[in-house]
Amino acid sequence: MINITLRRQFLATFILVCFALVGQSITVSAKSPNIDFKLLYRAAKMSNVAYSSKTKILADLKGRSARVATPGNAEVQYFTGYNDRKKLQGISVRGTANDRNWDLDKDKTVVRDKKTGILMHRGFQTAAQAIYKDSDHV
Repeated sequence: MINITLRRQFLATFILVCFALVGQSITVSAKSPNIDFKLLYRAAKMSNVAYSSKTKILADLKGRSARVATPGNAEVQYFTGYNDRKKLQGISVRGTANDRNWDLDKDKTVVRDKKTGILMHRGFQTAAQAIYKDSDHV
């Protein structure tokens, strides 16, 4: 059996890698992969940090502009980080970490999200909407 924490870290890293690749507009092909492994490593580290306490997250970011929140009743923690000099911002969302998160994971009813127009399971949509609503005010 795979360790649950390891599975969570893998899933969070995979999602961040996907977002990083899309955000960086990297084209990966079988002939000539153009993968920024330093970026992937940083994304993996931030995925791991997302499971920490607010105090540890802020300490790990070493004074960079950041915000940590757990909005709504979804109990999904996320943090945003900003690098004003490089004009970069990022978000890291903690995966399943408590009973409420597991309850959301179990709601696999597929719905079309009104804001994005994409299909997703309702549990993911509930968490995403809580984060979006909260981060909209940042």
